[in-house]
Amino acid sequence: MKILICVRRLDKGGAELLECRLAQNLNEMGVHTDLAGQYDKNQFDGAVCAAKWNESGVPKIVWLKSNQSFGVLVAIVRLIRIIWNNRYDVIISHHSGLDIIAGAACFLTRTKHVAAFHDYFYKEQIGKFRILIWRSILSKASVTYCISNYVKHNIQTILNVNEKNNRTIYNSIETPVLKRDAIKNIRQELNLAQDTKLILSSGRVNFNKGFDLSILVLKDLLLKGNNYLLIMGGASNKAEDDYLRSLMDLVTREGLSTHVLFLGYRKEAFAILQQSNVYIHMARHEGFGLVLTEAIAAGVPIVASNAGGIPEVLSGTSYTAFSLMDKTGIVNEVTRFLALSAESKKELTDKATDVLPFYTDKRRAQEVKKMLEEIVV
Repeated sequence: MKILICVRRLDKGGAELLECRLAQNLNEMGVHTDLAGQYDKNQFDGAVCAAKWNESGVPKIVWLKSNQSFGVLVAIVRLIRIIWNNRYDVIISHHSGLDIIAGAACFLTRTKHVAAFHDYFYKEQIGKFRILIWRSILSKASVTYCISNYVKHNIQTILNVNEKNNRTIYNSIETPVLKRDAIKNIRQELNLAQDTKLILSSGRVNFNKGFDLSILVLKDLLLKGNNYLLIMGGASNKAEDDYLRSLMDLVTREGLSTHVLFLGYRKEAFAILQQSNVYIHMARHEGFGLVLTEAIAAGVPIVASNAGGIPEVLSGTSYTAFSLMDKTGIVNEVTRFLALSAESKKELTDKATDVLPFYTDKRRAQEVKKMLEEIVV
């Protein structure tokens, strides 16, 4: 069995890194798996990242060069040639544009196509012409898999994918790699006392992550005592830049400028998680919530909304997924966690780590391997 996994970029992004690590793990299990980058090797540090994945055990990196006006058509033709030259049995893709490229090439070469879903979709998106083409491509996929049951139900309802061929394969984290983050004393860096209580919220700074809701619900708690809210994450497009500016304006209007601190994107994110007293995640929408598994691994108590796949992630822990309307419950839970003794906090967070053996790259790769073996005859 020979597999090609198509990703947008090799350097960053939750979905991209998950699929790149999947290629690495499948190779470790004896399944020849290569990677295809959507763009050119000279974009987004492609060549450097390709070398890294080669060193990690991925045999070959190919490039679809979908970066011109007719990039999709060029990429389809290029992928057809790649399939013919390398005799791949299955092509895996994880994004609407890549699904169209991979699905069309697979249809024309009679190759198995697997579409991976790392996000949810809105009915309002369906009317777009590109989405209509995408839905048609997905109807011909050999199998689809989703990061949570929430996403699985979502795409069955909105995209009308075949329920029989739609699976749930939960996300995974690399706990040993995360723990190699350099330990930087974040309180010292921010000129805060070492007994300062830190409430952390992180991720891509966009509306769906609900950073504004965290600011508003915690306002009174932040204005009293020695409590600080840290917002960690960057913006990657104009909409996110605008949202970030709106958050800064909100903090100023609410008189919270000294108690809400913006950290931006941090490479040592896991180390900052480990130094926080509470992790808060007031997402409006969330397909899975990978950062919650990272917070569990970091030993930080979690207060989160019940949006999307979050209750699935917190299942098996002692953490509660709150309705965003339950502001009193959210504040009371944050307050309770901030007051925990070191012993009580350790007891609580140690119990949560019982779920971590499930969220491993190896488990995820094993499930994908079994799925591929079922469709390759």
